[in-house]
Amino acid sequence: MDADEGPPEEPKPLGRPVQVNQADLVRGMICVGKKKAVTLLREPERRTSEVHGLASLLDAYVAFTSEGPQTSAFYDELDSREKASFSYRVGMGLALLAAQHALEIPWLMHAASLEASGGPHRARGHRART
Repeated sequence: MDADEGPPEEPKPLGRPVQVNQADLVRGMICVGKKKAVTLLREPERRTSEVHGLASLLDAYVAFTSEGPQTSAFYDELDSREKASFSYRVGMGLALLAAQHALEIPWLMHAASLEASGGPHRARGHRART
């Protein structure tokens, strides 16, 4: 450590709650897994439709209450494939928000994009969907 640097910063505690609202969760669900922010700017009509679609799904399946987000009765009526797909997107969006909030990680990428660029390979038996 250089003499003029001072002591290292104290790490932030990871147990802080993440406040989640509908707009942030939609942003997280759309941004997670994209290689770069510019990806979101391509095909603006498609992206606008994606934002509207995800916001509509969240509005139908998740209630944002004072106690935090909770699944709705409409979510309970989904079949298992629909629940799995929606839950995956919500989970990835929440992972992005938590990473940004607690760890100050600005962007999450899907492992498939790392493999395509020559990055680390995943364990045997795991492969990207095509």
